[in-house]
Amino acid sequence: MSNRTRNLALPGFFIVFMFSFYISAYSQTGSVYAHQKVSDTAGNFTGTLDDSDFFGRSVADIGDLNGDGTNDLAVGSMFDDDGGTNRGAVWILFMKRNGTVDSYQKISDTAGNLSETLYDYNYFGQSVAGIGDLDGDGVNDIVVGSGDDEDGGTRGDRRGAIWVLFLDSTGTVKSSQKISDEDGGFTGTLDDIDRFGQAVYAIGDLNDDGVNDLVVGAPNDDDGGYNRGAVWILFMTDSGTVDSHQKISDTDGNFGGGLSDSDFFGYAVTGINDLNNDGNPD
Repeated sequence: MSNRTRNLALPGFFIVFMFSFYISAYSQTGSVYAHQKVSDTAGNFTGTLDDSDFFGRSVADIGDLNGDGTNDLAVGSMFDDDGGTNRGAVWILFMKRNGTVDSYQKISDTAGNLSETLYDYNYFGQSVAGIGDLDGDGVNDIVVGSGDDEDGGTRGDRRGAIWVLFLDSTGTVKSSQKISDEDGGFTGTLDDIDRFGQAVYAIGDLNDDGVNDLVVGAPNDDDGGYNRGAVWILFMTDSGTVDSHQKISDTDGNFGGGLSDSDFFGYAVTGINDLNNDGNPD
């Protein structure tokens, strides 16, 4: 088991995951006073997981999808084999207040009404993020990353992609919009093995147009040198397409951090709200 963990804040909780995940409640002193593991043998989760599915590779708080007063989760399972080898999947978990699973909906190449075609080794679910109610139907939507997507099905170029999934209250997909160097109004240049979509996060409405925007990691981007990495700020429309973008890398976006080869900048991304009080999320 990997010794790497990540924490994601929920109201009153943290989520800690290592290819299953734990929901833990912390006191003001930082000690754990309650926790609940969710896996194929714990937490009342009855979905079928196979060896090496990597359930819990990514996880996001997506708000109260079914209107029962408890926030729900999207959980990535990037090596799931529905439809083919390592195509990936995302599980929508409808949660109880005690941290156990009330019900679930799987989204994959063969489940959840996903109309997009996934290919072998796409690793759909490598990253997930909640983006709020993008289309204004009263149900929150999600974004799913696939850093190894090739837009064609032949393994090799791994430029990457993300999908905006418009959900209904049962967790199935009403419609979807893929964003890659060939889809979704994205006009940025991606090169082979950039792995755009390795990480994704909704950073709020950066340009004040009423639509939440995204930051997307491309950790194998070669701006300035080998695998130095990059992040893309995507200004979104309510249809899930990209209105405009800004790249931040060793040579773009006024970033003066000084990156070295194989730094993989963009391997993880998050928002930090308005750190400098200028009215814009950071």
